[in-house]
Amino acid sequence: MLKFLTIAGSDCIGGAGVQADIKTAQFFGLYSASAITAITVQNSKGLFKSVATDEYMLQAQVEAVLEDFIPDCIKIGMLCTPQQVMIVADILEQLADEVKIVADPVLAPSMGNSFISDLRRMLDLYLYRLLPLTTIATPNRNEWNKFLEIVDNLNPGDSRNLTNSEIVRALKLKALLITDGDSTECTDELISCENDYNPIFFMGEHINTRNHHGTGCVFSSALAALLAKKLPLTSAIAESKKFVTDGLRSGASINFADGYGPANFFI
Repeated sequence: MLKFLTIAGSDCIGGAGVQADIKTAQFFGLYSASAITAITVQNSKGLFKSVATDEYMLQAQVEAVLEDFIPDCIKIGMLCTPQQVMIVADILEQLADEVKIVADPVLAPSMGNSFISDLRRMLDLYLYRLLPLTTIATPNRNEWNKFLEIVDNLNPGDSRNLTNSEIVRALKLKALLITDGDSTECTDELISCENDYNPIFFMGEHINTRNHHGTGCVFSSALAALLAKKLPLTSAIAESKKFVTDGLRSGASINFADGYGPANFFI
C-alpha cells in the first residue's frame, strides 16, 4: 500500500488542512499519516484563531511516523513559524531523493486572521531552504506575488525584469506551479526543470460557487498522491485539476452554513 504523510494544520470544520488531505489521499487509495502544525479555530466564515504546535512536538510527530515507515509522498501545508519551516526542511533533506514532496505554501487564509508572525523571514526560508527540496511547489498567484517581493537579490534593483522562469531557475527549484482559481480561465502555470524551465499552461473551467473552502489543500494532496502512483508530472497536474473542478461543480449548489463551504470532492 502506498503511504501518504501530510504536515499541515488541523481544520475543525473539516474542509481544509489535515482533514481534507487525509480524505483526498484515501480517495486515491493511499494510507495516510499526519503531523499537526497548528490547531485552528475556523468555520465557513473564516479563520478566527490558531495556535502553532511547538517545534519539539512537530519534530517528534514526524520522527515517530518515519520510525515506522518512509512515505511514498509528503504534502506540506500550513507552517506557522520560521522554526517550523527549518525543522521540516531538515527532515526533507534526508528524504528528497526518494519521496515525492509537494509543498503548498499557505501564507494567509482566504478569510479571517493571519497566522504568521514573521512573514518576511518565512518567505525567505521557504524560497531558499524548503522549496528547493520539493518535487513541486503549488503557490496560488497571490502567494507567488508575495514571494516576488523578496527576490531582489537575484538581480538587485531589477527583479521586475526577471521572468517567472528565470526566477525559478535561479532558485534551483525542480518545479513550480502557480495556480489561479480566481480568473475566468483558471490558468495554471507550470515551470519545471523537466521542460528546461519553459512554461506550460493548464487551462481550466471556472465554477461559480461559494463552496471552495480547502481547494488548495485538496489539489496539492491529490497531486502528491498521483505522483506517488508514478504519474508523469503534467498528467498528475491535469488529473488533480480535473478532480478539484469536478468537486467544485458537484458541490456548487449545496447550501453549507452561512459562509464558504467545502466543495463536494468525494461523490
